[in-house]
Amino acid sequence: MTGTAKAAGAEFQKIYGMDVVEIPTNRALRRRDRQDVLYRTKEEKLEAVCGTVARCADRGRPVLVGTASVSDSEELSRRLTERDIPHNVLNAKHHEQEAAIVAKAGRAGAVTIATDMAGRGTDIKLDDAAAAMGGLLVIGTERHDSRRVDDQLRGRSGRQGDPGESRFYLSLEDDLLRLFGHKRMNAIFDALGVSEGQGVGNANLAKAVERAQRRLGSDHFAMRTRLMQYDQVINEQRELIYSQRRQVLEAQNVHELIQRMLQGTKDGQKALAVLEAGDSSPPEEWQRKNLLGAVDRRWMDHIDSLEQLQESVGLVAYGQRSPVDEYRQIAARLFERMNEEIRQDVASAILAYRCTDT
Repeated sequence: MTGTAKAAGAEFQKIYGMDVVEIPTNRALRRRDRQDVLYRTKEEKLEAVCGTVARCADRGRPVLVGTASVSDSEELSRRLTERDIPHNVLNAKHHEQEAAIVAKAGRAGAVTIATDMAGRGTDIKLDDAAAAMGGLLVIGTERHDSRRVDDQLRGRSGRQGDPGESRFYLSLEDDLLRLFGHKRMNAIFDALGVSEGQGVGNANLAKAVERAQRRLGSDHFAMRTRLMQYDQVINEQRELIYSQRRQVLEAQNVHELIQRMLQGTKDGQKALAVLEAGDSSPPEEWQRKNLLGAVDRRWMDHIDSLEQLQESVGLVAYGQRSPVDEYRQIAARLFERMNEEIRQDVASAILAYRCTDT
């Protein structure tokens, strides 16, 4: 149960087969979500954020500033320190302490800088003075790849019907906008005649940001889906190899199990002759141990091969073939080869035992 699952409803359904149901809030939402403000440069954006924080600090209104990285939180902290603005910096390094600090972020005069993970799951409660000033102001210093993460940041304000406000400050130098839509947005800035240091809250720019998020989110979704399909192949093979190990561990007569394995393999007839040699054949603690050792060694090598395959199989997309289908086919051949190698290892170990015993 989460307050932001709705934004990822399609992914929950496709990957996990789970529907997302939206439950009405316990109390009516009073938080005001302001339109994003966009600046040309990161420098202009950070100065604008510091200016807003300074004005709130003068009034005593609590502010929570969300950053996407530790380095960003430290840079913002440096700027606030230069302005003599007392504040707390949380970057998920000391979870228990940070939860206590976040819980107090709604008190009048509190200024808190937090990365995405810092203090998550902690309810922020307002005191009366903070509520009278409009509640907690949440500032986002950039849009994330996923709008769901943005919603999580917004959701730190306006809990349980409390007053609150949120706003994102962006720049054309942010990773998301630099990758998607930078030229188009620059053209809009030029058309509007935006001067240095001036921020723009524009519906067209807001839509461009949403499109960039949707595009990047779609790319990440496709990547996660592909990785899940790769993992499914590995899990299927893992179940098979674990089943083989259980057979070895639980077999009452491992001698018969090995005899069945070696039928038709290279050196298999020679190894079978050793097993049937009576007193000179290897004991069953030895046969079981060597068979398990062969399975474990070859399985670990196989996992390494599959990891290398994942890294290289994407190239087949250039030939208009499905990387997942190609991965599945090659992985199946590698699995068969692994089983052949296990059988050969066992046969070789038995033949070596005969030589040692002699």
